[in-house]
Amino acid sequence: MINAAQRLLAIILVSALGACGFQPLYGELSNGEAVTADLSSIDIASNNSRLGVTLRNFLIDQFHPNGRSDNNTYRLDFRLREGQVGAGERLDASVTRYKYRLTVNYRLVDIEKGGTVYEGQSFSAVSYDVVDSQFATVVSREDAQERAAREISDDIKLRLALYFNQRGKTAQNASGA
Repeated sequence: MINAAQRLLAIILVSALGACGFQPLYGELSNGEAVTADLSSIDIASNNSRLGVTLRNFLIDQFHPNGRSDNNTYRLDFRLREGQVGAGERLDASVTRYKYRLTVNYRLVDIEKGGTVYEGQSFSAVSYDVVDSQFATVVSREDAQERAAREISDDIKLRLALYFNQRGKTAQNASGA
């Protein structure tokens, strides 16, 4: 049960968020529609590796929830780098757990102008267990790779949304709006 003091504290906190300039990235108060339109105008470059295809599919789901468009303004190129290191060992020195790290370098290219407008690096570190069954270990490793790819796709979407949001604010300020 919420008492009067807790209600008052909640009202003060909500008021403070409005006063500090907080705006939701995709909300009505920001240029959320423009950010969503910019994200949907990104074509994700192909990648031939199994993990590259998985990451590309996650990015397509992130940027094109209603289907891909033929009118793309940008292209997202990315390069994967992965590695793993043993994190747990038995007395006989056999590895029981691995730490898996996926690093993605990416760049957003303006298709019309041909130049890079944004570039960055994102990484994810996850772990998986090594068990007696080789099949189960392979499935565990593939699951770890998929979790890492999903985390990276979320991070890339957030970073690009922030880039487009900031670019939109800069354009608004330059036009005097």
